[in-house]
Amino acid sequence: MLDSVCKKHKRSKKTKKSWRKHADIKDVDNFLDNLRLEERLGNLFSHKKNEELFTVDKNRNTYNPIKNNNLTKSQYRELLNNLEPNCFAILKSFTAVPDPIVKRNCVKTKEKKKNYIFKQLKNQLNLKDKILIQNELSIQINKPKRDEFNIDIWKEKSIEFDFKNGWLNNNTRKHLLRNSGERQKRIPISLYKKSLLPSIIMPHPGTSYNPSYIDHKNLLLQIAMEEMKLIKEEKHLSRVTKKVFHKQTNDNDLSEMSEGLCIDKGKNYITHNENSEQNIQSINNLINNEDSEQNIQSINNPIKNSKKSLIQRRRQKEQQNLQQQQLKQKVEKKKIVDIYHLNNLKNQIIKTKKKEKFLHEKRLKMKAKRQLEPKILSKNKFEPLEQEFQIEQELSGNLWCTQPIGSLLKERYKSLQQRNIIAPGRLVL
Repeated sequence: MLDSVCKKHKRSKKTKKSWRKHADIKDVDNFLDNLRLEERLGNLFSHKKNEELFTVDKNRNTYNPIKNNNLTKSQYRELLNNLEPNCFAILKSFTAVPDPIVKRNCVKTKEKKKNYIFKQLKNQLNLKDKILIQNELSIQINKPKRDEFNIDIWKEKSIEFDFKNGWLNNNTRKHLLRNSGERQKRIPISLYKKSLLPSIIMPHPGTSYNPSYIDHKNLLLQIAMEEMKLIKEEKHLSRVTKKVFHKQTNDNDLSEMSEGLCIDKGKNYITHNENSEQNIQSINNLINNEDSEQNIQSINNPIKNSKKSLIQRRRQKEQQNLQQQQLKQKVEKKKIVDIYHLNNLKNQIIKTKKKEKFLHEKRLKMKAKRQLEPKILSKNKFEPLEQEFQIEQELSGNLWCTQPIGSLLKERYKSLQQRNIIAPGRLVL
């Protein structure tokens, strides 16, 4: 048979890359592999002596470790327990080659980096967790076994949640309502924010059937002041609306329309007897004559492209420098003047602080007043009841002769509106 020998091809070995690619190094690799194997397993069997490979057993008796070593059974068991198990031999290195890197930088993981105290604390259960575990265990223990019906289900009460608790969020409330099968009733906002007004306002002592002289006079004075205020408002409205506009005459109309025209006031261009059309024609003719007499001049005059001379430019620069210097001097002068005006500045600061304090107090008063006023709950404005009163002649002095004044139902209805419980409305017939 023909020897299967590969024909060697000549390759270029000019560069390092081609040298590494085409150079045959199989025999070198095989030699190095054999050397490494010898290092791992030791020398070759051919080089070893017989004494290293074999041993001669001269004792005929079987080997007994207890009798030979003079050990008891308990001692032998302890010895076996202390010995290393054979399973750990796999983890050990079976080569004779020493480790080239004796000391290694161990890369710690996140768990190894954690402090051991932190790990212990994490493993320890909190008091809440312990209580929860105990509760779960107690529930499981007390849970009835199968086929046992000792507990009455209807006696158990459902858990009631305190939805008004500030610790609960809106999402948690919705979750509890959804899973508990309950529905929360929407309470009006007016119940949460109650009015500062009392539910029952004590009437004025002057409205009594037998009032004192001073109380009755004070009541009449109060009603008179309210009436005066209403009359004053009506007068103001009439003055602002009706009496502002005056009647316009024809003379005023013509004088306003001919404002800005070149007309001599001495000449009587317009007469009252002529018609309006003749007046307009005469004004137009007069304007046309005046326009024809005036010389027409061009609006855009011709402009020459004349450059500034060197002297003009120099003077312009000097003027600019002078203006800048004057501005700097003015600023410096103002600084000096401000130093002398420190007392005035202090007084101004004190005045502004007083004004702010006064305005702050005023705002607080207005806020307190606004809290007592009814809020806007509808398009209709709240209208309080008129104060009831009697004249001196109508006062009876005893209950037998008193006549009923006002309506208790109306007063209660207005009180509810004033305390923002009912929206104010109008009576529709």
